[in-house]
Amino acid sequence: MNNKIWYCPICGMSKQLYSNTICDWCGNSIKMVESIHPYIYYSEQAQKIYSKDFLFNVTEEEKQSILIEEARNNPLFNEATSKQAFHKWQKQSSQANTTYFQQLNKNTENVNKPKCPTCGSTDINKISTASKIIGAATFGLLSKTAKSQFKCSNCGYKW
Repeated sequence: MNNKIWYCPICGMSKQLYSNTICDWCGNSIKMVESIHPYIYYSEQAQKIYSKDFLFNVTEEEKQSILIEEARNNPLFNEATSKQAFHKWQKQSSQANTTYFQQLNKNTENVNKPKCPTCGSTDINKISTASKIIGAATFGLLSKTAKSQFKCSNCGYKW
């Protein structure tokens, strides 16, 4: 199994697929280059250089910086293009992380919200004590309002 990384010889940024000959980061149309070392090497080097206690603490940014060092040996490498591509990658990575955590927080919020047992809506309201008293006075103690705590704003169900 080949665990090497493919990267752009101009900017040094890694690629997922070697068959794609247009770099996602610098836009150059060029054949990708196979890394000298296996994927794990870049993690291990980053762990040493950035003084990480554990291999899983190494960030993608740190691994990418090690790969760029290798790419600098290629005669096609361009420092200015590499910096622009790296900043583009950082921005896209940051946006993806922000979107991911916003979605994760949104899903967590919905898990903890009470839902209507009939329709599943989270648009529910607590029935006030005053409404319970009025319901009991009007319809007696068997009133649904008097016995319930919540009312669904979507379907009207009380429980």
